Formats: sequence, C-alpha cells, structure tokens
Amino acid sequence: MIVILGFEVKNMQKKGHSKASVKQIHRRRRMVLLGLMLVTLVLGGINVLKTQHTLGETNDALQTAQVTLKQTKAKRSVLQVQVDQLKNDDYLEKLVRQKYFVAKPGEVLFNIPDTANQISKN
Repeated sequence: MIVILGFEVKNMQKKGHSKASVKQIHRRRRMVLLGLMLVTLVLGGINVLKTQHTLGETNDALQTAQVTLKQTKAKRSVLQVQVDQLKNDDYLEKLVRQKYFVAKPGEVLFNIPDTANQISKN
C-alpha cells in the first residue's frame, strides 16, 4: 500500500501538484475514512443497544408468560381434581345434599348457622 501511495505521490507531482497539496489530499482522505469508520461504529453501537433493549423486553415477556403458565397449570390440576370427584357418586350425592338441601326420604334437615359452631372468646 505504501508503494502505491508513493507511486501516487510521484504521479501527482508530475502532474503539477505540490507536496503540500498532496499532503492535504491525503489528510482529507484520512479524515473521510476516519469519519466513515466513526459513523459505522456509532451505528453499530446503536444497533447493539436496540438489540439489548429488545432482548430485555422479550425476557420480561417470557417470565410473565411462564408465571401465567404455572398459574394456569395449577388451576387446571385443581379443576381436574374436581372433575374426578364429580365422577364419584358418593361425593356427588354429598355435594347435592349440602348445596341444595336435598334430604333422603324420612330425613329431617336442620340449618345451623356457621357462627353457632364457633366458641366465643371472652
């Protein structure tokens, strides 16, 4: 590369350019290259920051989705237990008798409030 630049300097001097103007041309080229490198680095840095921000948002969304999934799985297991219990005739009979006050023939039902079962703390 140096040989090429040296060859270029000799050609420019033959064409009537002075050493000062050649140095000025080279300085301008270095500044343009430095500016292009700087712009490339700045744009790359901005791109990296945007990517990190997007990654953070994605990780937050993932954690939220995982928490929701755990809650849904827990609720599903509770509901599955209820479904299994409703398939049991004895449980179903007990539930209907409790909820709808259904009595067997010859049976008398008494409705006792829940507060009567508690012992007062005096």
